[in-house]
Amino acid sequence: MFQKTAEAKYTDIIPLIKEHLEILEGNIEKYFPNISANQYDWVRNPFIHDPSSKTQLSILEEEELINIRNDPTLKLEYLDMLLESFWIKIEKEHPHIPKTQKILLQCSTSYLCELVFSTLTNFKTNKKRSRLLSVEEEMRVCLSSVPHNIERICKSRQVQKSH
Repeated sequence: MFQKTAEAKYTDIIPLIKEHLEILEGNIEKYFPNISANQYDWVRNPFIHDPSSKTQLSILEEEELINIRNDPTLKLEYLDMLLESFWIKIEKEHPHIPKTQKILLQCSTSYLCELVFSTLTNFKTNKKRSRLLSVEEEMRVCLSSVPHNIERICKSRQVQKSH
């Protein structure tokens, strides 16, 4: 299929591939750093966190975390809310706590990437490839969070035009 590439014996391409893979590796480490889950136990539950444990928090951040831990109203709110909602709510009251959203968003962004990739793979199957006109439009419909209303769309169209 790539006759000129086969004739070149890959001597020109191998350095380009290596450079591309090194750049890709650097970007992966940048966007998905290796983090210890134990280091962020306080994000999952600030009320069982031991302030003497080794977290990379400053003294001011540790004090705010202790204030959160000792507030009974926040503990009740924590039990009634989603984790993300809880941290968003107390962010204004406790501005020195580091951005917990960055820690919590890493899982959701990888989930969305996997969802998009699975959808695209599904479109690229042999059965659907012949009927596929525009991948972008199909992807937009499949990945949209807006619920579709087929009945309303059908009612707005005439079934068959009169002769």
